[in-house]
Order: sequence, then C-alpha cells, then structure tokens
Amino acid sequence: AVSAFMVMIRLLGDGLVVRFGRRAVVRFGGLCAALGYLTVTLVSSLPLLVAGWALVGFGVGMIAPQVYAVAGHIGGGRVLAVVVTFGYAAFLMGPAVVGFLVTQLGIHHAMVVPAVLCAGIIGLAFTMPRDDVGLAQHECAGVGVEEARAVRQGLRDAVVTHDCGERGAVALAHAVADARRGLH
Repeated sequence: AVSAFMVMIRLLGDGLVVRFGRRAVVRFGGLCAALGYLTVTLVSSLPLLVAGWALVGFGVGMIAPQVYAVAGHIGGGRVLAVVVTFGYAAFLMGPAVVGFLVTQLGIHHAMVVPAVLCAGIIGLAFTMPRDDVGLAQHECAGVGVEEARAVRQGLRDAVVTHDCGERGAVALAHAVADARRGLH
C-alpha cells in the first residue's frame, strides 16, 4: 500500500504543486503521513492498517520531491547535495531506529515517533516559499530590482501557462535564463 500510493502521488504531484503550491503540498503530505502513522498506532484490523499505510505512502510521496526542488532552487547543486545526503542518511538509519523502538515498545507504540516527526513537517513547511514565484527571490539574488521583476514575471507566466510536469520545469528554467541573459 505504501509503495503504490507513493507512485500514485508522484505521478499526480506536479499538478497539485501547480494548483496549490509546494508549501501546501508538503503540509498536506505531512498531515496525511502523520494521520497514517497514527492510524497504524491505534488500530489492529487489517483493512484499517492497510488504509493507514496507504495514507503514509500518499503523504510521504509528496514531501521529498518538493523539498528537493526547493533546495535546488534556493541554493543550487550544493544545497541540494546536502539535503539529499541527509535524506539518504535518514533512509539508512530510519529502519534501525524503528527496529530498536519496535523491540523496546512494540510496533503500535513505536509508530508514534514517525507520526510526531511527520506532524513536525507541517510546521517546517511554513519556512518554504509559498510558491515558485517566491523561489524567484532566491533566483534573483545579486541582480537589480528591474531584473528581479523580469525573472519573477517570467516565472509567473511559466506557472500560469504550463499545467505541470517537465514542460513547466523547462519553461521555468527558460524564463530564468531569458531574464538573466538580458542582464549580461
């Protein structure tokens, strides 16, 4: 259930980001994952457990791609590398930590920890730019006011005219490149 719902949300994610923004998608993903883990903590019937794990997959599948995108926009390749490294470290350490908690507390009680961590993502999402236009401020670091306005307008046009997916990402990249090309 987790993997199936992660795949599903990743296929639908670009459209959700265009419609609601990255911050809202990450907050909703954190909420879904926290509710899924909470469901797994509180219930024991198989259908409800499967529903809980589906919520976890649905929620978690929304978070990582958006965090990686924002890290890349804000800080470029180096910041993205740091974020991805922490992600892989958590991926490697997570099962060991959860396994330890399961042996100490039991599986139902151990799932409270990821539920609380996912709930924390909701709060952390408020530090993200509201939308891709907000990311333009970071793309414009070191350029003048007129140039920054041109980049922001290019991003707005790209977000409005392209529904989702690679076309939207390519349009965003071209808008930034075009605005910067006019500068130099």
